[in-house]
Amino acid sequence: MLPPSCKQVIDILEGRGKVTVIRHLLSAATQRFSEVERTIRGISQRRLVQCLRELEADGIVRRVVHHQVRPRVDYSLTVWRRNFSSVVGALCAWSDSCPSSGGAPSN
Repeated sequence: MLPPSCKQVIDILEGRGKVTVIRHLLSAATQRFSEVERTIRGISQRRLVQCLRELEADGIVRRVVHHQVRPRVDYSLTVWRRNFSSVVGALCAWSDSCPSSGGAPSN
């Protein structure tokens, strides 16, 4: 059985696209929605919005709305959650070693 803190992290990262969104937000301090959308391929706008909302609710992503003539929304990782960079990096490295079929690596 997983410790409660580990289960909480898995629950936060669970969901299609969340790790990808976090990884892209790690590449710059702040990104506009259009920049995030442009850099992530293979995810619908609806799914991206859902991921960002869930990550914001979990305290991983900070969303700032600039009220101006052309409204602008910026996204960034919260300071405390920037520690996810090493976790996401490890997950990405691990996934690169897995076969593309999605199965577990064979010994």
